[in-house]
Amino acid sequence: MTAGAKALGTSNGAGIVGETTKMSCKYQGKPIPDIRWLRQGKVIETDDVKYRVTVDTSSEKEVTSYLEILG
Repeated sequence: MTAGAKALGTSNGAGIVGETTKMSCKYQGKPIPDIRWLRQGKVIETDDVKYRVTVDTSSEKEVTSYLEILG
């Protein structure tokens, strides 16, 4: 059985230049949706200098992705 991706919640990051800002996005679906963060149409990759992307799989059908913009 499959179910389309459904947004469960998001948080918008607001911050000050030079400080770390964190945003999140939570989706549900089966199979688990693949969340990708984009900037100017390009996928943001973790580089531990400017961006950190982490994923938390809460269950077999929910996923939360976090984007940190490092300050």
